[in-house]
Amino acid sequence: MCNDAITRPVDQAIRRIRLEPTPRAARDARRFVSETLTELGHPDLVEDARLIASELITNSLTHAPKYPIWLSIWRTGAFLDLEVWDCSPEPPVYLDPDFFAEGGRGLHIVKELGTACGYTTFDHGKVVWALLELNKPWAHGISWID
Repeated sequence: MCNDAITRPVDQAIRRIRLEPTPRAARDARRFVSETLTELGHPDLVEDARLIASELITNSLTHAPKYPIWLSIWRTGAFLDLEVWDCSPEPPVYLDPDFFAEGGRGLHIVKELGTACGYTTFDHGKVVWALLELNKPWAHGISWID
């Protein structure tokens, strides 16, 4: 089973949910993220986190459609870490933007919304993660120029 590849202590996750590979998995992930972040006192992160989770879950459904998906939320220092585990060992691929394509923008969205993102592959699966900064010191969308 690909879940055996999880090396991080699962009981240290703030919250974790197993999603079945059905068309409602992305919706269930968005609801889970909204409820969890609101409960934890981070309503400012809900919109970005919902979109990130939805994009990552959709990718997992595309590339590992027969297996469950796990969505975990961790607190890592000054960040919330959203992790999506699936049973496909193939790494995610950033596609060149194509304005006429139906898909191919998800990882670009994740990269823009998160503070950082990445992945780790295993023999029987992978984890794709995105960090969201807690208590941002400046307004969203403002960049500091040296």
